[in-house]
Amino acid sequence: MLEICRKKIEEESDKSIENIDLVKGDMRDSQIGRKFDLVIAPCHMICHLIEISDFKDALSYFKEHLAEDGVLVIDNSRPDIKNGRK
Repeated sequence: MLEICRKKIEEESDKSIENIDLVKGDMRDSQIGRKFDLVIAPCHMICHLIEISDFKDALSYFKEHLAEDGVLVIDNSRPDIKNGRK
């Protein structure tokens, strides 16, 4: 998934590219060591957290890495990847 995203990023402007950070990790407990203005949980991924403790851990993780005035976006849509539509 990250490799596909990297290829798509290459098509963006230099200004956009310099503002994108892709991070591989577990949304429940990774330590990145920095804060972000925007944290995105895309494509229904939050719904893969089965246990309430996992959900709470993920929210704590998002909060820990979100800048003071940052924005958290949780996308709960399920894209139709087979047909290329949302």
